[in-house]
Amino acid sequence: QILTKGQAATPEKLLSLGFKFQYSHIQQAISNLLAK
Repeated sequence: QILTKGQAATPEKLLSLGFKFQYSHIQQAISNLLAK
C-alpha cells in the first residue's frame, strides 16, 4: 500500500510501514544469501 497525501499518518500506519521497511531488508538479505 502506498500512502496518499490525503491519508493521515497514524501510529498504526507508521508501524505498518516500518515493519514493511524492515521486512523488505530481510527479504533482500535472504535473496543475497540464496543468490550466492
